[in-house]
Amino acid sequence: MFSAFIMYELRRGKERVFAGRYQHRMRFEDGRWKIAAKKAVLVNNDEVIDNLTFIV
Repeated sequence: MFSAFIMYELRRGKERVFAGRYQHRMRFEDGRWKIAAKKAVLVNNDEVIDNLTFIV
């Protein structure tokens, strides 16, 4: 299962935009679907990203 995201960072007056998708691994537990694992994959994952210090 996949979902898209866009994240904005504002640091020292400079704005950066990160886009990508989450890869979800789901499991059925207690009659409900729950996220067992989530991986963030950036669209521009081959670019150099200086000081990547955010929590997704």
